[in-house]
Amino acid sequence: MPQKNNSSPPFSHALHNYNACNALREIGEYDDWVVTTAFYSGMKFLEDKLFPGDYMHPIKTGENKEYKTFTSYVRDMGRILGTNKHKVMSGLVSKHIDNNEVVNSYEDLKQSCHTARYINYQVGSDRVQMAIDAIESIKNYCV
Repeated sequence: MPQKNNSSPPFSHALHNYNACNALREIGEYDDWVVTTAFYSGMKFLEDKLFPGDYMHPIKTGENKEYKTFTSYVRDMGRILGTNKHKVMSGLVSKHIDNNEVVNSYEDLKQSCHTARYINYQVGSDRVQMAIDAIESIKNYCV
C-alpha cells in the first residue's frame, strides 16, 4: 500500500488513542482502559492504512469501487450484511493486511477489548502486556 502523509483524521485519532493508552498504563489503575484504548488505536491505524482504497462492491459482483473512507465502506457493507464496523474491519484486516502478526494482534485486541468492556473489567498484567505488544506491532506496520 502506498505511503501516506499521516495527517488524516483516522491517523490523528489513532495517535490520540495511542497516547491515552500509554498515559493510562503509566497510571497503573485502569488496565481495562489500557486494553480498550489500545484496540481503538489499532483500529484507527488500520483504518488509515486501508483507506482510501478499492474494494469489491457489495452488490455488483466482480466490480470494484473506490471507498474514500471506512465509514462509506461500512455503510455499503452494512446494507448487505447487516453487520457492525468491528466485524467489517476484521474482514478487511484478514483479507487485505499481509502481515500475520498484525492480523493476529488486531484480533487479540478486539477480543480482549470486548472482554474488558462487557464481561470482566479486571484485566491481568498478561493481557495488558499483550495489548501493548499488539498495538506496537500494528503501529509499526502502519506508520
